[in-house]
Amino acid sequence: MSLKHAVLIALEENEGSGYEITKWFEDGPGHFWFATHQQIYRELAKMTDDGWVSFNEVQQQGKPAKKMYQLTTQGRNALVEWLLEPGSPSPLKDTLLMKIYSGHLVSPKHLLEELLRVKHANEETLSRYHQIEEELYTTENRKVECVQFAHLTLRNGIIMLTAWLMWADEVIQFLNKKIKPY
Repeated sequence: MSLKHAVLIALEENEGSGYEITKWFEDGPGHFWFATHQQIYRELAKMTDDGWVSFNEVQQQGKPAKKMYQLTTQGRNALVEWLLEPGSPSPLKDTLLMKIYSGHLVSPKHLLEELLRVKHANEETLSRYHQIEEELYTTENRKVECVQFAHLTLRNGIIMLTAWLMWADEVIQFLNKKIKPY
């Protein structure tokens, strides 16, 4: 998958400015697909040149005009074409796993501190996912098809983080046994 397809998905849901698309990433797919503000603006410029998106300038009081992007028919066709292509698993790149893999080279205490820091961040993320689930998957939204599909991706994040936290607890127990009392 490329960023352009993710931006097309954002615009398929709603037209928006580059800032609003960036917020969409942060509030939704940003949990599994990261993009910076600059990357999004570069893609919007390319997709405008390719005819996949268009924009209207909206005047703002005391600020420069903002561009409100929308998906074109050509862009929607490109998105559907991409959705129909077979996908492949994404390669995993995990710095913490590499550190633990070679953990015999450093003190267990150091690894434990690093793991606890990451565990805390993942616990906060999991808590945020549960909050999003409560807000997103309300009784009135359960029948809305796009919400149902978005909820599936959120459930993936919840299950993956729950499993990761279980694994982290195992590693914490292992490292605590390795730490020599002084």
